[in-house]
Parts: sequence; structure tokens; C-alpha cells
Amino acid sequence: MFHKLNLKIDVDKAQEYFLTLKNDFQHKKWEANIQDKKIFGWSLHILNGVTGNYGFYDSKTEPLGIENYYRSEICFGWAEDILNLFPYGYRAGVGISPPGTVVPPHIDENWKDMMRLHIPIFTNTSYVWHTHLPDFHMKLGNAYIVDTSNLHGTTNGGDTDRVHFGMNIPRNNVDDVLKFLY
Repeated sequence: MFHKLNLKIDVDKAQEYFLTLKNDFQHKKWEANIQDKKIFGWSLHILNGVTGNYGFYDSKTEPLGIENYYRSEICFGWAEDILNLFPYGYRAGVGISPPGTVVPPHIDENWKDMMRLHIPIFTNTSYVWHTHLPDFHMKLGNAYIVDTSNLHGTTNGGDTDRVHFGMNIPRNNVDDVLKFLY
């Protein structure tokens, strides 16, 4: 379900990137409600033809594959370096789960076609993933590939925001990503 990658993440640069988004790109932020919590974030990839702020994936309206997306103006610095490592990845973004956020168990609708890259930017030890395995915490300084074909959910039981970079990785490119396995 979770594969820790042998990829050195510069946490200081990742956090600096996020703080730039937070301070200078509020006009590009999307928001969504999950139960009684408002989550938010920024999209690095935007569907061709869309000009507004762009949030969650909708399997009914969004095609798969990088060729259907363009890089937004927030593709710079640390994030651009990550995108260039995985040029076939798509739907990249930075997502924030405030304290108390619970994402109910689900299976990603596009799981047959992709896996998900996750890189913690800010986290707390009470932010965990729930699966059929024991609860799992993604640690700072690491990158993970996640198989979202299994039932999964998350809880931010801490008192700070959880901030992750995430990106879809086509299953036909997973072998390239797995070269980074420990």
C-alpha cells in the first residue's frame, strides 16, 4: 500500500515553497468541504481549457494523463524540481488538512490507472492514514508512493495543519518510480 522512496526531500525548500504559496498566491487557492472541515490547497496542474482555481479530481469530467493538463503559474522552485523528476505525473498540487480533518474511507475512482505520490511538507505525528494495515504516518523528509486501490482514509488528530504535495503517477510509469525504493 505504501512504498517509501529513496528520494532526498529538502524540507526547508519545500516549506519555503509552501509559505510562498500561502503568502503570495492566495488568489490561486481552492477550497472544499469534507464533513465539517474546510480543506484547501493549490493546483500545479490545471485541466486544459480551465482558467479558474482548480481543486479536487472529478472522474466524470477529467481525463487521465499529463497531456490533458498544463502547468500553472505556481510551478516554480522546489515544486518544479519534483515535477521534473516525474515528468509523466499529473494532477499535482499541495493540499492542506487542518486539525480535526477526517477523510472518510474511500477508494480513488481512478485507481486502475494511477498511484499517488505524497511528500509531507508540514505534518504532525497525529496525522495518520487508515487502511487494512496498521495506521501509517508519513514522515517529513520522505516521499511515498501510495496504492489508492485499497480502502483508505486519513485523520489529522493533531493541532497543526497537515500539508502534503501530491501527484498522480500513471501505473504504466510506476516501475520508473519504484527505482527510488529503499
